[in-house]
Amino acid sequence: MILPDQNSVLCLPLGGCGQFGANITLYGFDGQWLAIDCGMGFADERLPGVDLLMPDVDFAAENKDLLKGLVITHAHEDHIGGVAYMWPRLECPIYVTPFAKTILERKFQEHNYPKKPKIIEINTAKFSVGNFEITPLPVTHSIPEARSIVVETALGKILHSGDWNLDPTPVIGEKTDENLFRNLGEVMAYVGDSTNAPISGHSKSEKDAAEGLLDAFKEARKRVVVTMFSSNISRLKSVCAAAEATGRRVCLTGRSLKSMADAAQQHGYLSDDVIFIDEKDAATLPKDKIVIVATGSQGESRAAVAKIASGSHQYLDVDAGDTVIFSARAIPGNERAINDIKNLMSAQGLHIIDPETSDGTIHVSGHPRRGEIVQMLDWVKPKSLIAVHGEKTMQHAQEEIAEELGIEFIHAPENGCVMEITPDGMKVIDHLEIAPYAYDMQRLVSTDHMPIAERRRMSFNGAVFVSVVLDKDTFEVLDLQMTPLGLLDLEEQDDARLLDRMVDRAVGALEDFDQGVLANPSEVESKLRSVIRKPFKEQFKMRPFVEIHVTHI
Repeated sequence: MILPDQNSVLCLPLGGCGQFGANITLYGFDGQWLAIDCGMGFADERLPGVDLLMPDVDFAAENKDLLKGLVITHAHEDHIGGVAYMWPRLECPIYVTPFAKTILERKFQEHNYPKKPKIIEINTAKFSVGNFEITPLPVTHSIPEARSIVVETALGKILHSGDWNLDPTPVIGEKTDENLFRNLGEVMAYVGDSTNAPISGHSKSEKDAAEGLLDAFKEARKRVVVTMFSSNISRLKSVCAAAEATGRRVCLTGRSLKSMADAAQQHGYLSDDVIFIDEKDAATLPKDKIVIVATGSQGESRAAVAKIASGSHQYLDVDAGDTVIFSARAIPGNERAINDIKNLMSAQGLHIIDPETSDGTIHVSGHPRRGEIVQMLDWVKPKSLIAVHGEKTMQHAQEEIAEELGIEFIHAPENGCVMEITPDGMKVIDHLEIAPYAYDMQRLVSTDHMPIAERRRMSFNGAVFVSVVLDKDTFEVLDLQMTPLGLLDLEEQDDARLLDRMVDRAVGALEDFDQGVLANPSEVESKLRSVIRKPFKEQFKMRPFVEIHVTHI
């Protein structure tokens, strides 16, 4: 058991390292733990049928009596999206800013747990969570009330950056204040966002994206569709401004987008003067008088923009000459799904604008590039640096920055890495086996859960379903039906003849089994499975999933 003592502060990322999303980091000191963030991530083709991933909080759940609180840096899904799913395992108080509190309370309403969470509103004032003193520092990001978190113990301070950048002209919120960071005093460790560490220079401003969107709207002669992250309130504000300037009404489609916009208006981050129209009314407006903002920028098959592209949306459609703007970066692993939607739209004669083709004028990132990280580290001057939040290449890029700046203790951890931080430095002392959870069929399961593994196997190797009927007295084969999926086209004569031969081969094998085997359905299934799989392996180099059902009558 890993038990934090008074001699060091332990840092233990359970998610967000080597991956996008599912961010959660534990800090331990003097027998207590503190959690920062609990987000969700996107699944890829390796988990067929699964859209969402949740962090592995097993260690935190096993130590929940020592877990004194969960602090949320901001309301993006990769930092807050897992809270409502995982909280019943943690049952600790949750500390959030007012905007994030509204978002979180709505998420909990969807779950209707018998025990209600204790959600405590914070802003920028220092507060205590057990043995930890917490100071939230306002930073610029693409969502309201983003915070870096100063974690202070009797040993010293750690700066957990959260998501931030140095946007000089933010559309929402204040600029990141250099003085707040310069005045922190001695910082033992900086635990920082690595997302844009490989990219040189400084991020563009959200004001640039607002101007780019306005230019695109002015050039559009017909309908405009914008797809973006539903939680990017800065971008939504920019879209609304561009729509107003070009005489267009704004329609939101996608439940999460509507919820976020409502919360933004509730807290004054979007003007009450912005009146969103519903999908049914949007379908009746002239094409040059409407902009549709849709969820699904990452290619999610059930999201609004995918339904619009495929013609399956209940009210909204697109026609040749319409403009579709992808105002979001592609999260690694989602490129193929996004391109599928773009190709479908291109085939319909739509004009597509994305960050690549627009030279970044319709999307800017809320994360710091290399130059901004250098500035932050110059302000903070940490003894140690821990690179989190991003894929390995991104983490290593931030390591390189730290090395160039002469920071003495540097590490890019994997999820489960236990690091010991003191005023004198930082070192790795242990490692936990960590595996994210899949949210599959309205439940949380391990990513190696058998149904997911079976779907994965079927998706790559096809499947064969076999029904066998045997005489219960003589064990004669009365019937054998074989249905291959994803392997043979039975409209083709060669494939149909091949299936007939496979059926004959299976019947012949059954006739060769002794009666002791034939009397036992499980033995029949086991022996027949290898007989059926063998020709597919020999002829097609495939190992299909084979399901056999044996009946005695």
